Amino acid sequence: MPGTKSSGRPGGNPEIWKEAKKRQKGQNPLRISRGLRFSEQMIKAIDSGILDEEWTDIARRAIAEALREKGVNLDA
Repeated sequence: MPGTKSSGRPGGNPEIWKEAKKRQKGQNPLRISRGLRFSEQMIKAIDSGILDEEWTDIARRAIAEALREKGVNLDA
């Protein structure tokens, strides 16, 4: 049976934790998800690879900046 300990090959994806740890950076792990709507032009630009980093990190940073401008303390 593939993927079992008795098969000689452990199951699962050992690389999955690298991605999970990337999402948990900082002192406040990222556990809650929200959806965003984009125009077709924005999606094409994002998918083209023009951004140097993950679009979700850019969006989080922009939202955090807008919240700080409104006086929200995100470091607490």
